[in-house]
Amino acid sequence: MHLSLHERGRGRQLDAIAARLEALAQTDAPIIIAGDFNDWRQRATRVLEHRLGMSEVSYASGGRHARTFPSLLPLLKLDRIYVRGFDVVSSRVHRGPPWSLLSDHLAVSAEIARSGGRRA
Repeated sequence: MHLSLHERGRGRQLDAIAARLEALAQTDAPIIIAGDFNDWRQRATRVLEHRLGMSEVSYASGGRHARTFPSLLPLLKLDRIYVRGFDVVSSRVHRGPPWSLLSDHLAVSAEIARSGGRRA
């Protein structure tokens, strides 16, 4: 996903995403949400944790959100992967060439395992 640059718009988008997932997904269904959250204040984390019981993979594996923007000198923590129903095995920000040249954001990846199941 790619959320708005404006905080009010991001808030509306997050509320709509959470409401849709609450309506579609059973309370124990696995969910993965990833993208550019444009959320330097980490407000998305509060919404997704409280409403959907999700965890952010960088925080779960390293105790802090990953710096991903701008790609050449990452300072802001904008790109994230949120999961529910998975254990986070590891997460990684892909730095340096070719990653820093592909986009103005660095790529984030995670190795996850279905809670009580196999790795994904």
